[in-house]
Amino acid sequence: MASATDPDALVRLACRDLENNDLAAAEANCLRALDADRDHSGAWTALGMILQARGRHEDSIRVFNSLTLKHPDDAAHWSNLGIAFRGAKRYDAALAAFQRSLDLAPPPAQTLYNIGLVHLDRLDYQSAYTLLSQASAMAPTDAWIQTTFAGCCYDIGNFEAGLKCLEDWPKFDALTPANMAEIAYVLVNMGEPKRAEPAVDYLGTHPPEGGRAALTLVNVLERLNRLDAARSAMHRLKASLKADRVDPDVLLAEAVLAQRGDRQDA
Repeated sequence: MASATDPDALVRLACRDLENNDLAAAEANCLRALDADRDHSGAWTALGMILQARGRHEDSIRVFNSLTLKHPDDAAHWSNLGIAFRGAKRYDAALAAFQRSLDLAPPPAQTLYNIGLVHLDRLDYQSAYTLLSQASAMAPTDAWIQTTFAGCCYDIGNFEAGLKCLEDWPKFDALTPANMAEIAYVLVNMGEPKRAEPAVDYLGTHPPEGGRAALTLVNVLERLNRLDAARSAMHRLKASLKADRVDPDVLLAEAVLAQRGDRQDA
């Protein structure tokens, strides 16, 4: 068990809690570490990531901005600041922070991936493609990088590159239901439903708990004409949504399923 006054051990605990999505415990351990050492940069970094995961993007920006002021030559702090700005939808500021990171050190694949995400958010698919293709070449088994790059290839109509990227998708590292839903979606829409079947079958027994991945699964099942399964997936998705939340993408998917069931009025 970590000592109550050992900041390094407390930060390790906080990072483990963050990995396990226990954000309250992670934040508590970070604050204990900072009580022991107010200038512990590892504790501040972990706290910024935790605040980001909790959706407190402006607080995360303040943490990482402070770290860049204290350690202006540390590329990782600038990259983390870029991620925080992206969370707040401050895309120009995000790109400026990432550029500072690129000026300081050769970028790892993860940084290129995160910059690519900003360009996707801005609907600049060509810039996203350029960066994500580089990240893909540097990290050929990273599930998030490869699935995002494949989706970008689909968006710009480069099916050849997208299919090549997903050639050995079952060998990607640490695949999640969200990754598999995206892989299935891209393969089905690129006309390769057979290659998507292992992902679809897996998702049938390990469905995403909610969010965009659950909606993607609904759309994949509809495209595959598995309408009963699609309706069951939609039922699970709606049960996970807040009662007062209206999501136009969910409404559109419902409309498609109603149309497929010849319920034109619905």
